Amino acid sequence: MKQNIGSIKVLEKIGMTFKNSFDFEGQEGVIYEITKLNSFCVGEGRNG
Repeated sequence: MKQNIGSIKVLEKIGMTFKNSFDFEGQEGVIYEITKLNSFCVGEGRNG
């Protein structure tokens, strides 16, 4: 995942931060967590 800088920047821009990496069947996997809950407007602009 380290080589996928564009995707990492998108995750960080929407308020997520790196938490951990792990091996998934020989491939590197990563876990990101939401750290800025107010970055999302859940439900606004849809049906109400």
